[in-house]
Amino acid sequence: MNEESARSESGFLSGTQTGQATFFQPGLGACGIDNSATDLIAYVSTIVFDNVPGFTGTNTNPLCGLKATVTFEGKSIVVALTGACSSCQPGDLAMSPTAFSDLANLSLGRIDINWILNEPIPS
Repeated sequence: MNEESARSESGFLSGTQTGQATFFQPGLGACGIDNSATDLIAYVSTIVFDNVPGFTGTNTNPLCGLKATVTFEGKSIVVALTGACSSCQPGDLAMSPTAFSDLANLSLGRIDINWILNEPIPS
């Protein structure tokens, strides 16, 4: 997914997204939510975050708090989207260590994933 497809008029983030996941030590994210390493959360690419229809500011982004199902090698987890990752490409997710380790060993560092929103983006 590139910036242009992120803005697709056919439905922002509709269908399955493909990218890579990594993990980080979360704290206060762009949604204004203070997360810990044990929370099942993920940050989307800043390109995606900043182009969500209805975006008027970081704490009011319509993506904030939405749930997404992330899949790696047949294993799936549900995470809450709580921030933006400036080093992520569109389609990528930066996950808490607990979320990442529910899918793969942390020693892998980066994995190929598919993910889908579990609910529509509020308008």
